[in-house]
Amino acid sequence: MIEERLYAKSLCHEYNQLHPRNIEERETLIKTLLGKTTDRVLPNKRTILHRFVQGIMQ
Repeated sequence: MIEERLYAKSLCHEYNQLHPRNIEERETLIKTLLGKTTDRVLPNKRTILHRFVQGIMQ
């Protein structure tokens, strides 16, 4: 579980370092973190990912 959490943290860090215009790579990282996404998730990805990252970083 610790390795999985560190892996998720590293993906979150990588996501946060991406330029906002790099939408395709950002979406790929979100899908990797969440397993899958739908159209309902991606438009609100900033809020959802922020909550997800907050949970991991605690």
